Amino acid sequence: MARVRNISTGPRGAYLGAALVMVDPGKETEADDFAPEWFEVVSEGAPKAGEPGDIGSAIDLLDPANDDHWTGAGLPAVDAVKAILGRDVTRAEINEAAPEFMRPTA
Repeated sequence: MARVRNISTGPRGAYLGAALVMVDPGKETEADDFAPEWFEVVSEGAPKAGEPGDIGSAIDLLDPANDDHWTGAGLPAVDAVKAILGRDVTRAEINEAAPEFMRPTA
């Protein structure tokens, strides 16, 4: 995984696990599959386990329309965040990374 910046003139897609991440020009994201003509690598390697930043990026990839991504209370589902990160994560880590994050409403 790498942190990459969109160096193109328009929004471009990169992949983090199986999730497509759209990135505006000049913005950065974590990605493990991207087109080098559209993205430059800002830093290499996966974030260390337990760092809140990687969990926050994963939460941003959750789909508000997908009930499997959310608990009944509107919190990010632990299993959905685990699937995006490709590693174990706890409710406490999610709460630390995004203390008041709730499912966006349409």
